Amino acid sequence: MRHLGKYFLLFLFLISICFIAGYPEQDDFSYIFLGFTAAFGAFVFLISKQKTWNISFVSLVALGLIARLCLVPLFPNLSDDIYRFFWDGMLMHHGINPYAFLPGEVLSHVDSAQMQLAYNEMNSPDYYTIYPPVAQFIFYLGSFAKTLTGFSIVLKLLFVGLELLCLYSLVRLSQLLNFARENVFYYFLNPLVIIEGVGNLHFEVVMLSCFAACLYFLARSKLSSFVFAYVLSIASKLVPLIFGPILFLKYLSGKKGIISIVKGFIVSLIIFAPVYLGLQYSNFGESLDLYFRKFEFNASLYFLFRKLGFLITGYNTIQTLGPILGLSALLGIVWISFKPREEGLKPILYACIAIVTIYLLTATTVHPWYLMTLILLSVFRPYKYILVWSYLILLSYHTYSHPEFQENMLFVSIEYLVVFLLIAYELILQRKHPEQTTLSHLEN
Repeated sequence: MRHLGKYFLLFLFLISICFIAGYPEQDDFSYIFLGFTAAFGAFVFLISKQKTWNISFVSLVALGLIARLCLVPLFPNLSDDIYRFFWDGMLMHHGINPYAFLPGEVLSHVDSAQMQLAYNEMNSPDYYTIYPPVAQFIFYLGSFAKTLTGFSIVLKLLFVGLELLCLYSLVRLSQLLNFARENVFYYFLNPLVIIEGVGNLHFEVVMLSCFAACLYFLARSKLSSFVFAYVLSIASKLVPLIFGPILFLKYLSGKKGIISIVKGFIVSLIIFAPVYLGLQYSNFGESLDLYFRKFEFNASLYFLFRKLGFLITGYNTIQTLGPILGLSALLGIVWISFKPREEGLKPILYACIAIVTIYLLTATTVHPWYLMTLILLSVFRPYKYILVWSYLILLSYHTYSHPEFQENMLFVSIEYLVVFLLIAYELILQRKHPEQTTLSHLEN
């Protein structure tokens, strides 16, 4: 009976992942949520029963790898970001700097049917690209496939390789930092990570693979390698910038630290050259500014303050509220970074969890894949609120089922009410039992 249950869960996990990535469209919320619920339930049972059912570490690694490989031939069905990826890659293929022009400004020079299709399906034709240079380089590599389907397959294969690199770094960190090796499955088997990563080609996969490598080098006191990997993670997606203060203040002091910082600065200048050559960085900054002043999706504190703003002023105050919340997050990050703590990398990583949590809770936009950074950090300290949030955030897909993309505030309220209650509970629990792992029942 035990073996039957194990094989059923393995099959349910794989078939549910493939179903979500292959069948429903972005607006098919019922199918997405039911499929994800099945996959997530199988995931939780597998990691909770791993020792009881004698499921080997290698078996679960193979499961995560097979799930990702199954998604390689499937074109992303829950995200239209791939069309901008393809567009930017093809521009570079034709010798055009993607940071220099709006898509409409070069459309007349495009004679490719695939690029025309990408432009028609693009969700951001009126904005300059915001994807950093490492992401652009990967777009360029994929552009050699010439077709959207081939481009998708190339990127997905690259993502699978990077996910294995990330897994390797996390396993080595488990040895160096003395935490349970099985913790890596909180990230590697989480359905949200698989679906939004390899499935929908969100570049958190690239960024987190580089970030995990930089943490590994940091744990081994290889400062130059750490700085290089850290720069690569930022050049994949800018999120790791929020970890700069706490990592650099702690580990890059003294002569060796200064030399490493100089090396990192030089590497950054080289990697980010396409952005600032010809003053195109102003376009890049303009698009980033829109993130704080225009975009809003699945937010927590922002939606609460926005409602208060409507009651007081009668209009949406995002133009001021977005930057204010961004500044509040920055102050919170700096405070956590300078706060005294115990020696060692572990307390730093615990603080990084708090930093990402603050960043997400003050953001005006929180797409499901934004949670992947927090999920990776949960490997070092598995909090319940992170695990539960990685399930509940799929409620945000309900927005796409509405003809006018109107958010269901009941779903948003349920998501964040549960998250805030769990955070409060775990803070209280942590004060009483500082050394207790909050998901210890899943590790036994």
